[in-house]
Amino acid sequence: MQELQDKSDLRERLHLLGEFSFLFAWGEFEALMALASYAYEHPDNTFPRFSQNAAILECQALGHPLLPADSCVRNDIPWNEHERFYIIDGSTMSGKSTLLRAIGLSTALAYAGSPVCAQPCLCLAFPFALR
Repeated sequence: MQELQDKSDLRERLHLLGEFSFLFAWGEFEALMALASYAYEHPDNTFPRFSQNAAILECQALGHPLLPADSCVRNDIPWNEHERFYIIDGSTMSGKSTLLRAIGLSTALAYAGSPVCAQPCLCLAFPFALR
């Protein structure tokens, strides 16, 4: 009797696993569709290139991806072996946090396989980005 109950528990667990794998597949499909929609809606954005060299993030005309193009302030970010850090300084409401958010969002978009709001962009290739 115990063996029969174990088999029914196993069937129930496998059935739930099948339902969860469908949900994971649907979530991945939604994420890929969001990235494809972003790429379609922003044709002027470029796909980043990846480098195997030392820590690097070089972007020219980097802008925040959620700001309209007419009000977006673009910055050059040359982080490489010659320029290893930045001191971000400025008055109140001068765009310091927007710059940091633009760098973070652009890096996340690049590693997700999406275009970034920069003209040429070169990023360090992490092992998880090379699928």
